[in-house]
Amino acid sequence: MKKNTEKDNIANEQALNSPSNIYKKSNLLINAKGRANLMSLRLFAVGMNYARFDKSKNAVISTIPVKDIAELIGLKNPYSLYEKVKIATIKDNTGKRQSLLDWQIINESEEDQSFDAINVIQRATYRKGILTIIYNSSLTDQLINLKSNYTLLNLTESLKFQGTYGYQLYEVLKSNLDYIRAISNKGKKGAVDWKIHITNLKLMLGVIDSAKDQQILNAMRGKNSDYDYIQKLAIDKNLDKYPQYKEFNRSLLKKAVSEINENTSLVVTYKGKRVGGATKFIEFIIDDKQKIEESEDINSLDDSLIEKQEEPVIDKTEALMMAATILAELHLTMAGVREISEAANYDVDKIQKAYDVLKETPKVKNAVGFMIKAIQDEYSSPVEVENKTKTRGRKKRAGDFEERIYDYEELEEKLFKN
Repeated sequence: MKKNTEKDNIANEQALNSPSNIYKKSNLLINAKGRANLMSLRLFAVGMNYARFDKSKNAVISTIPVKDIAELIGLKNPYSLYEKVKIATIKDNTGKRQSLLDWQIINESEEDQSFDAINVIQRATYRKGILTIIYNSSLTDQLINLKSNYTLLNLTESLKFQGTYGYQLYEVLKSNLDYIRAISNKGKKGAVDWKIHITNLKLMLGVIDSAKDQQILNAMRGKNSDYDYIQKLAIDKNLDKYPQYKEFNRSLLKKAVSEINENTSLVVTYKGKRVGGATKFIEFIIDDKQKIEESEDINSLDDSLIEKQEEPVIDKTEALMMAATILAELHLTMAGVREISEAANYDVDKIQKAYDVLKETPKVKNAVGFMIKAIQDEYSSPVEVENKTKTRGRKKRAGDFEERIYDYEELEEKLFKN
C-alpha cells in the first residue's frame, strides 16, 4: 500500500475543509470587543472552510481561490474582488477603517486584573488569484479542531448580511442562544432571554473602539468592568458613535435586528431596560424561526414587534444582577445587595434612587442600612446622618464599606443556586 506523503495529507485535509454550509467559530472570537468591517468578517468566515495547520509555520493557514470568494459572496466578476479584498486586508493609516490585520481579541484575567490583546491575523497575501491568510499561532486552538466553547454558524446566512453590525450581532446572539439553552437544559427548543449592558454591547460591536484609548482599555481589565465609567470616557473623548440610546436604537439596533430576522434562521425581538431614568441594558428574546412559524407566520412580524415598549416584570435574579451593577462602586457583598433589593421589593428604580441619595449624603458609614432606610422612607434628597453605632467590638455587617470585591460571574452563579 502506498504511504501517504505530507503533501497528500495536506491535500486530503484541504478536501475535507472545502466550502461547506456549516462552520465552527470560537466564542472567544465571537464575543471579543473591537471594530471590524463586513468584508473582513466575510473573509474570515470563508477562510475557516479552508483552514489547515501548517507545521512549517506552526500556524493555521487558509488558502482561498478568489473565484470561490466571488461565488460565495455573489460577485459575478472575480477581478472586481481584488480591490475589495485589498481594502479589507491592508491597514488604513488614517485609522478611519478597520482591516483584517487590525482585528484584535482581548483576553481578560479576573485574578490579576490584567488583559492580553492579540492580533488574530499575522499575515495576508494575495497573488495570482489566491488569498493566503496566516493566523496568529497563539490562537490555533481557537481556530481549528474545536471541541468546546464554539458556535455552529451557517455560512450562507452569514454572507447575506449587508451591514457589519447586523453580521456581528447575529453571531453574538446565536452564540448566546446556544449557550443559554445548554446550561438551562432547554436543548434545541424554546426562546431565551439574554440581557447585556448597552456599553458592553457597543464595545463588542466596535461602536466604542476600545483599542483607541488606553483609559478605556484599563477600565476593561478583569471581569468587573465599570460600563457606566467606560461610557462616560467614550462620550468625553468623542469615541462613541451613538452616545444617545434613541439614536443607537434607530440607526443601529433596529436595522441590525431587521437584517437578522430577514436573512437568518433566528427570530429576534428586544427592548431597552431603564435604570435610574436611563436605558442601560438591552434584553434580547431569541428563538429559532422554524419554531415560531409552527404557530404564526414569521412574515407577519412588523417593526412594532422588534422593540417591545412594555416593560416586563423583572425576576429576582435579574434585579439582583442589575442592583449589583448599580452598586458596584460600594464593593458590597452579595448579602448586602440582596438586603437592599429585598427592601426595594426588587424595584431597580427604587434602588437607583436610593443610591443617588447616598452619593449626595456625606459621612455615611453603613451603606446598606442607609439605603434600606432611604427606600423605606422614600428619601428624595440628601439627609443628615448620625452614625451613633460604635464599631469597636461589634460584628461587621454586610453593608459596611470595607468589604470584599466580588465578580459578576461568581455572583450570578450563586444567585442561580439560591
